[in-house]
Amino acid sequence: MIASYRPASIEHSNQITTTHRPVIRTAPRPDCLLCGTPGRPLHQGLTDRVFGVPGDWHLAQCADVRCGLIWLDPLPLEADIGAAYRDYYTHGAAGRRGFAATLLNGLLGLTRAQRRVNDFYLADAPPGRLLEIGFGAGHRMARMAALGWTVMGQEVDPVALDHARQKGFEVRLGPLPGLKLDAGHYDAIVGSHVIEHLHDPVGILRECKRLLREDGRVIMITPNTASYGHREFRQHWIGLDPPRHIHLFNPFTMARLARLAGFTRFDITTTPAHASTFVRTSINLSTPAVDDVLTHTSRVVQLRVAARVIAARARFLWDRECGEELVLQAWCH
Repeated sequence: MIASYRPASIEHSNQITTTHRPVIRTAPRPDCLLCGTPGRPLHQGLTDRVFGVPGDWHLAQCADVRCGLIWLDPLPLEADIGAAYRDYYTHGAAGRRGFAATLLNGLLGLTRAQRRVNDFYLADAPPGRLLEIGFGAGHRMARMAALGWTVMGQEVDPVALDHARQKGFEVRLGPLPGLKLDAGHYDAIVGSHVIEHLHDPVGILRECKRLLREDGRVIMITPNTASYGHREFRQHWIGLDPPRHIHLFNPFTMARLARLAGFTRFDITTTPAHASTFVRTSINLSTPAVDDVLTHTSRVVQLRVAARVIAARARFLWDRECGEELVLQAWCH
């Protein structure tokens, strides 16, 4: 059965009509993508307080305790999900980190970790051909080009594509498999907060493997559902981000995903590098009176952020799987 989400003032219907926001149709997704086990309700009745996409959204979790994949159920149809990105990050200017967060990151030793994440752990690798999937506003492509890489980008968002083209980058529009890129061409394929948006993450990773040179690697960075933030903030954790985040991973499910995609050599770690961003936005999401959860700050919020980030950093000292972000590095051979 396919359902449709509209603003609350308009009755539900299975037919798409023109409103101030397009309808996002959904279909049931009862079973785990990775192991086929039925899911059980995890977080119910979530709303999009980040970009205001209408509807109530529900997250399920694989009932197999050895798996734990989290996904949207019902699932937005792939043909309609673009409506959730009308006002997305890539359509505006990049945000700036406040002085307090910069100072805190430096004191806690997170600044170096941020540089490693932002460089896709490739700063010490010999430059070659690099493909970024879901490049967004193009900031990371510019960073990698500055490190000497020959960069190309893939996007499904035409607005983001135009922004990147204006900066002079070689980019392609459309789903990665449909671009028919040459096999064995890239030394690195990277994606920052992309794989959680995909309806078919297994298929995309398989395509990445096909495109890699024999000694190439893929690096994917994504929210970690085993993180300190998810445990603390639960349904208010920014990493959930419904309805844009389709599948959400922990270290075990990411390893299973890599194996299903055909990788036999891979490394999975987590990092607290951007804990202050995750914590601040999650605090804002947990506060009903806050309207702009991405930028709102105050003295009280800064103090709460500092306390939680210190706690997150301390926990990471003995629990290396509790970082806010997962990092997958997988080698072609």
